[in-house]
Amino acid sequence: MENVIASNKRRRRGLEIAALLVATALCSGASALPNKTQSDPVSALVDVPIRTDFGLPLVELEIRGAKGSERGLFILDTGFGVNIIDAAWAAKLGVSIDNPQKVLQPGGEVEMGAVPELKVRIGEMEVSGQSAHSAPLAQLRSIVGLPVRGLIGHDLLDDYVVRIQYQSNRLQLFPIDADFSSLEPDAGWGEVPVEIRDGEVLAGFSIRQADEVEHAGQIKVDTGSITGLGFALNFYEDAQLQRTAPDYRTTGGIGAGGETEGRLFRVDALRFAGRNYEDVPAGVTMAAAGTERRDNAGTLGAPILARQDLVLDYAKGRILFGPEYAPNSPIADDMSGLWLVTNATDFSVIRVHQVLDGSPAQDSGVKAGDRVLSIDGVEASQRSLSQWRQRLQGPVGESVRVRYERGGKARDTEFKLKSLYKKAKKKQKRGRR
Repeated sequence: MENVIASNKRRRRGLEIAALLVATALCSGASALPNKTQSDPVSALVDVPIRTDFGLPLVELEIRGAKGSERGLFILDTGFGVNIIDAAWAAKLGVSIDNPQKVLQPGGEVEMGAVPELKVRIGEMEVSGQSAHSAPLAQLRSIVGLPVRGLIGHDLLDDYVVRIQYQSNRLQLFPIDADFSSLEPDAGWGEVPVEIRDGEVLAGFSIRQADEVEHAGQIKVDTGSITGLGFALNFYEDAQLQRTAPDYRTTGGIGAGGETEGRLFRVDALRFAGRNYEDVPAGVTMAAAGTERRDNAGTLGAPILARQDLVLDYAKGRILFGPEYAPNSPIADDMSGLWLVTNATDFSVIRVHQVLDGSPAQDSGVKAGDRVLSIDGVEASQRSLSQWRQRLQGPVGESVRVRYERGGKARDTEFKLKSLYKKAKKKQKRGRR
């Protein structure tokens, strides 16, 4: 018999929404598990497979409308206060959309509407009482190279205890009163207190640069962000990162409302959830139609969160972090300077959206707008966008062969991967004379 779970939630006011994905990021059949594992205190209501392209947890949902039902990929996005469904897909299914209006988003205005009732099935469980907002998601699909139909936001997540198993590619939903106290620190589990503010999940963090000054604040925990650290402009300025991270690359970005401007750089040291990370990829949005300043420090995303299992236990005001899959391993980042995207409908067509100045790709002659035909002799269509991004993340010094098309003519080039950023030098302490 199907489980029917009614949601008891506060309806969000208006059409307040955050960025669809990271604005400044350089984007360059799982094995089954039983419902109850050794470390799970109760049986899961839902236990389903997920994809983890770019470190994003993607789960298949079934959505039903007046014109029919279909299954589609949704990003489990802790950075969103509300659920989102692609406007065109919702119209195709006959999902009712009320009061469409223009809403300011990073990059410009976007037409969004209210979905008063979203009929959702996750695995064998039907979830009732869900609302959502509609928005165009073509830009998002081109960034991740997948047919993403929506986002699962806080409106659904705060009704359950949620476990994301990135390495095992599983998503589990437990009753909201599930007891996870058996996940003890001596087993490698950690805990970070979180504050839920307007549907955003905020936690404390701190960073240090070469000047050895600690800068602390609250940052949004965002499983839907491709960037490891995405700072708000106000925190970037207050922490004087323009001085302590002088080696940066200017980049364009893709926000929900259009193009944005930003910078990419590295942070020397990050402390979060009792764990220390070094040489962390970071970015800041410098211009995004007035949305570049926030009332928190920014976002902490998939490159850090996907390094371990997560348990979202909002009822107890916390997130539990499992043992890291590869402790002390570096946080991977692009070493080519290429930002690859796909067409929003034909994911086999891969194009260069941007080439960073002074990067190996730029030096080799590749330009924005070029169509990538193959990499290292493998046709571009044979791998996902996420897999190609991993290929361009190293190791340092490895050669990459790219065949691309420009103006109807195929061209070949080759370049070597390298770190795109230099570490800032620490100030030498002066001794007494």
